[in-house]
Amino acid sequence: MNNKVKLKTYFLRYYSYPVKLIILFIVYFVSARFGLMISPVSGFATLVWPPTGIALVALFVFGIDLWPAIFVGAFLVNSITGAPLIGAVGIGIGNTMEAVIGVCLLKHFGFQKELERLKDVLLLIIFASLFSTAISATIGVTALFFTHIVSLSSYLKTWTAWWIGDILGDLIVAPFLFVWLSKSWKKINIRRIWELIAISMLIIIISIFVFSSFSKNINYPSLIYLIFPLFIWIAIRFNPKVIVSLILIVSVIAILGTISGFGLFVDGTTSQTLLQLQLFMGALSLTMLVLASVIAERKKAELLARESNVSLQNKSEKLKKETFYKVSKKNIIMEWLRELSVNKKLSIIIILIILTLLSGVVNFWFGMKMMSSIRSYVGGEGLWSKAQKEATNSLVAYSISFNEDDYNKFLTFLQVNMGDKQARLELNKKNPNFAIVSKGFIQGGNNPNDVDDLIFLYRWFRHLSYMDKAIQIWTKGDSQIENLLDIGEKMHEIIVAPHDINNPEEQRQRSLQTASLIKESGEIDSQLTILENSFSSTLGEGSRYIKNILLFITIILSALLGSFVLFIAMLISRLIIQVDNAKTEFVYLSSHQLRTPATAIKWYSNMLANKKTGALNEKQEKYIAEIYYGNERMIKLINNLLSTARIEMGKLKINKQLVDVRKLLESVIQEQRMEINRKNQKINVNQSEESLKMITDPSLLSMILQNIISNSVKYTLKGGEIICNIKSDNYKILFEIFDNGIGIPQKDQGRVFEKLFRAANSMDQNKEKSNREGTGLGLYIVKEMTSILGGKIWFKSELNKGTTFYLELPVRN
Repeated sequence: MNNKVKLKTYFLRYYSYPVKLIILFIVYFVSARFGLMISPVSGFATLVWPPTGIALVALFVFGIDLWPAIFVGAFLVNSITGAPLIGAVGIGIGNTMEAVIGVCLLKHFGFQKELERLKDVLLLIIFASLFSTAISATIGVTALFFTHIVSLSSYLKTWTAWWIGDILGDLIVAPFLFVWLSKSWKKINIRRIWELIAISMLIIIISIFVFSSFSKNINYPSLIYLIFPLFIWIAIRFNPKVIVSLILIVSVIAILGTISGFGLFVDGTTSQTLLQLQLFMGALSLTMLVLASVIAERKKAELLARESNVSLQNKSEKLKKETFYKVSKKNIIMEWLRELSVNKKLSIIIILIILTLLSGVVNFWFGMKMMSSIRSYVGGEGLWSKAQKEATNSLVAYSISFNEDDYNKFLTFLQVNMGDKQARLELNKKNPNFAIVSKGFIQGGNNPNDVDDLIFLYRWFRHLSYMDKAIQIWTKGDSQIENLLDIGEKMHEIIVAPHDINNPEEQRQRSLQTASLIKESGEIDSQLTILENSFSSTLGEGSRYIKNILLFITIILSALLGSFVLFIAMLISRLIIQVDNAKTEFVYLSSHQLRTPATAIKWYSNMLANKKTGALNEKQEKYIAEIYYGNERMIKLINNLLSTARIEMGKLKINKQLVDVRKLLESVIQEQRMEINRKNQKINVNQSEESLKMITDPSLLSMILQNIISNSVKYTLKGGEIICNIKSDNYKILFEIFDNGIGIPQKDQGRVFEKLFRAANSMDQNKEKSNREGTGLGLYIVKEMTSILGGKIWFKSELNKGTTFYLELPVRN
């Protein structure tokens, strides 16, 4: 149990904290990039600043020690946006102080994140939304002022926009996160679900209707205020979770609609539009949060009043049922994920990764499709413009030459513009004939391969503000082309009309008429040039807007799916740690139990081998020897398993004392003497000083040396030599254990200290049988125990020439 607690503490301290930092940084950075896309004032103060609410909730719920993620996220996003280094640092400090001070004040005054008390809502409004946000606005705008990004004349305007944007982050985003991260999971009566769905859909439909292109067709955009009585109904009938969710949804719809040029706030200047929208969202959030908290408090009071009239027994039964319900319903998804097997969790991770890749591919395809479509329209505009210019020039030439070929050129060039017009008119129909559309675009000089892209962009995005504006410009251009065609027809009628070339007055009138028409065509040409430039610039703005939207969607999808993958991976990691811990405990207990019979076998085989029970024949002595050596190998395996289990469970006890190094080494060698003699090997010990002593754990040091020397004896062939050198200085003692055995292949040397690893040549069938016996645990144990004693171990080896192990330990640990 203690080991599990230690493991959990280790996991939480060294694994959970950096993961939380990374996730918070990603969420903060992505939301900040999104916030800076929403009509920034002076490039940095925005309509709504979602990171304010995210930072406040994250530090309140998960710990104030996550503040570095806020600072780094704010610093990086503002650096990327264009803030100088000092300015970005100042903004990062301001945003961090805003969240830290807001959290400290909320905790000091006993804020509860369920927002079911009026006190909690007022604390959020006063200390977080109004006070702490003013700190961020002041530090941030002042930093921009000193770095010459904000002038003195625009200081107050930028500060106000910054402050209100942060306030809305705390009033819209923070309540949503607070409430949904709370443990208050109140059930909704099944009979009320349809009521909730109906009212919520009505609120959303009204919001979409007002803040979209539909609002252009009505004269009463103030219909948005119809949502207030619907919100009041929701507040009375349902819990705060529903309120904060709908506030967030309506705010997102209002923001997207307003920046796209729709809704009831777009008639004034940009600053007036943003201020009106901010006031609308602030009033909606503030009013409904206060109302929801008051109603929640009233419901609690009524519930307590009713419960006071119920007997203690009934009350106890009711509490049991509620507890059972909460336990059974709480975190259904979490419980479901925990109950899944590792294979299924890995399958989910693979599916999510595939979905991430697919979403990236789809997003890339969609982006390329959009960019290709916009490119086609920009290229088509170039052909349209060139044809119009050539038509105008041909008309001027016709007015001078009276040559019918010039007039035919004029008509031919205008066919390009007329073809595009034909395609546009057909696409405006409810069920267009795409054959006519294709014919029109091709007549307009467009490449046949681009026709599908042209149709795609027009059909699917014609109501997008940028595309709608471009189509309106295109329509005006077609109208001017019709005027140019009328001028050409009038000029043609004048030129081909019968006339008396000998009548000067008639010739003068004719010249005046053609000159007037040429002047009109020049004016049309100038107007068309303006429209053509406006068309291209509008599409350029649209492409940049779409690029940002696609980037935002990609980041959001990747962050969401990636976070879920990370979350499941953490669950798997926990499970693997628990399974590994259980396996280690099992190995420890099993090995401990096996030790007793192994010791008994050793004792009785010794008795028989020493003829304590009587004389043995040659065959019996051979069998007893086999039993003894087999049991010795089993005891060594059990000892290795026990040592490994103790290391992994943290149960390895250290008992330091003064140790005579040479005596300990010689005792280890003596334990191996039977095997050394059997293989006719030589082993020498060389010491730099007469007496070497150190403070360490003698049992651990003995186990380390046993494993090293045992390996040297095992992998050195008969008649081989092993040399043990002991060197020292005032701070450390170095053991050099050299053998002229089989060595370690170069390709295996990097894995020698891994658990359960054995070099390929150690299992070579051509070598002695004893060489092939091993567990792959010895050097792993050596490495871990050396680390525990504060030392280090390494080796040098050459195949078929031998290996030297170097063990360095401190004299005083």
